[in-house]
Amino acid sequence: MEPVEKERASTPYVEKQVDHLIKKATRPEELLELLGGSHDLDSNQAAMVLIRLSHLLSEKPEDKGLLIQDAHFHQLLCLLNSQIASVWHGTLSKLLGSLYALGIPKASKELQSVEQEVRWRMRKLKYKHLAFLAESCATLSQEQHSQELLAELLMHLERRWTEIEDSHTLVTVMMKVGHLSEPLMNRLEDKCLELVEHFGPNELRKVLVMLAAQSRRSVPLLRAISYHLVQKPFSLTKDVLLDVAYAY
Repeated sequence: MEPVEKERASTPYVEKQVDHLIKKATRPEELLELLGGSHDLDSNQAAMVLIRLSHLLSEKPEDKGLLIQDAHFHQLLCLLNSQIASVWHGTLSKLLGSLYALGIPKASKELQSVEQEVRWRMRKLKYKHLAFLAESCATLSQEQHSQELLAELLMHLERRWTEIEDSHTLVTVMMKVGHLSEPLMNRLEDKCLELVEHFGPNELRKVLVMLAAQSRRSVPLLRAISYHLVQKPFSLTKDVLLDVAYAY
């Protein structure tokens, strides 16, 4: 079964009542009750419930153990596992990190199913989705299986760096995952040289601070950033000036 991303793009999604309930939920119980009520959740809604659960429990890690034992939670995982191929690309990229954050056991067939779905879709996922997934693997799980997936994601990011077309995506990727791969960071610096004229002062500042924090001294890039800071009519705040001074 092919992912429904193309269908979604051509047919605008009409938000349903259950989507609103998921977004507005403030307690895990509210989300789990959706499984036993009159709502017939589809795969994307099930994924969004898990993502929302992860967010709500981020400040209450002691409750994660109880959640994993809940019957409705297992029902939710089974629903998701049976329809994982229908989950939208963007939702899938958030879902994996949420499962890691919730502490789903590495031997769980549901977690393995999501990881395998990510592998199958790597060529179709947008660059920003790959970067988000790589960050999730690097920061939310230190298990061997997630590190193997991280290596695959970084390889795709290294190969597809030319797909980056805007400064926001470039700076975000550099900050979140650039430090994970030397070859990737080298390519991102090359892309910076290509797009630097489109950077705003805040993006220039972020790149400078990041380069300094990683002790990277790309002379061509530093020269290009310096040129645009001087030549463009930027209104530089005190914080920006302090960060620029630190970077140099």
